[in-house]
Amino acid sequence: MRQRTTIFTLVALLFVFGTGYVEADRYQPSTSWFKCRTKELKWPRKGAANKLPAYRHLSSVEGDFLNFSYATDVRYKLENQKLLVDTGNGMEEARRSSLKLELEFPNGDKSRVSFEFFEPGDEEHVASAGDKLQYRIRNPQVLSFNVGSVNMLLIDSNVNGSFMDRGVDQFAQLSAKDFSKNEFDFSSLKLQPFRWWGEFEADKYTLFAPGKRGGLLKCELTAEDGYSPDIAEAICELNWQRFLVGAEAILPSTDLSNLLEKHAAYCAQEGLTREQDPEKYLYDRATASVAKYSHVCRARDAAKGIESSMSTLLGRNMLLSDELNTFGLALVNNIFVIGGIEKAWKDDFRQFPVNGQVDVPLRYVQEQPSALRKGQENYSGSVICFPADRNSVVESAVLAKYGEEGGKPLSVSTPSDPPHGMKDVAPNNRNAITLISEEPLMPGNTYRVTIKYKRSSAKDEVTELTWLFRTKEAAFR
Repeated sequence: MRQRTTIFTLVALLFVFGTGYVEADRYQPSTSWFKCRTKELKWPRKGAANKLPAYRHLSSVEGDFLNFSYATDVRYKLENQKLLVDTGNGMEEARRSSLKLELEFPNGDKSRVSFEFFEPGDEEHVASAGDKLQYRIRNPQVLSFNVGSVNMLLIDSNVNGSFMDRGVDQFAQLSAKDFSKNEFDFSSLKLQPFRWWGEFEADKYTLFAPGKRGGLLKCELTAEDGYSPDIAEAICELNWQRFLVGAEAILPSTDLSNLLEKHAAYCAQEGLTREQDPEKYLYDRATASVAKYSHVCRARDAAKGIESSMSTLLGRNMLLSDELNTFGLALVNNIFVIGGIEKAWKDDFRQFPVNGQVDVPLRYVQEQPSALRKGQENYSGSVICFPADRNSVVESAVLAKYGEEGGKPLSVSTPSDPPHGMKDVAPNNRNAITLISEEPLMPGNTYRVTIKYKRSSAKDEVTELTWLFRTKEAAFR
């Protein structure tokens, strides 16, 4: 049987698939996840491995303190060419070659991690000329595993003490033996951001992804599940986006997908629309009943269709809704359709982005009804949403780059307002405060949102909320 191995260029990873369609018992896709065997390896004391880009500089970001991911507490301090460590009982000079630290992230997760650290002047542990001039840390281990017959090595390249962290770690095809014995040329080793990995055969494909509590999982889906490789990629992209906001993973429905395939054919003849005209030749009553609760766009492949849907307010809210327990999707003549569940389409706006979210879209694709001001042509970034009482009053709202003062100009709308600037339209903010940046968001940047509001009346106390998110590394095209 002919076999093909493929790496998909997704930003990040699918964590766990759900069990799928609940609304119709006749279609219940089956998935089984198995934990893959992995092995942690210590770095060789000397040799080529120490030249790999696995170091993080202990450089100053705010004054003399290291800004470690989102954490801003005092944990390290560089003073008089010495490295001081926060032990919990004050700052003490680091006297060992390893450190342990408990990190707390914006979503409340805590992780106790270990690091090796190297002093300036150490020329053995360097990946670039500038390394030897600074204090630096490294995860003391790498992760080795096999995907089929391929030997893989995973490096904690962003050095936060954990592996498979939202697609920012690096991996390469290298065996544990060659790594440990330094039997490789580091200059020719091609490191890539870790993506989900697919092995495809004639009648099935196997997906490899990280487990929710660490480790690597694999799942085999057979051809009877109806997933071609391009659709499988779209399913993974959707479930990654749902994972980021805490929504459960889901699988598509064959019944809904068949109906939306008919609607894509309708759009190919009549133009992009969610509605069907009963007078048209391709009108189908069953198709029309689900198509009006779907997102329709042009896309060269299904994964790009997911990205386009996530770059609209209504499409995004549907795909991330807890009411979405399955969905249909279809791609016909570069017309992509996804959705079909009424409760999900009409669901209240959920918080987006959530605290600590990564991979947030930089711009919006036009949709009807528009969340942007009527006639606006320049789209300026994600519409930020936060659920609130219908009579909430916003005192202030600020969107600023993390670590910078001030903020970007914002258009603010409350649950009782019509869509931004559309006074002739009934309120459509679906029980949420929405914010639109007047200026484009920059790729690969961390932003802080701060909202002060009163829940229902002027007599209520002011509630202040603040959270962080990070934008995509590149704009959607």
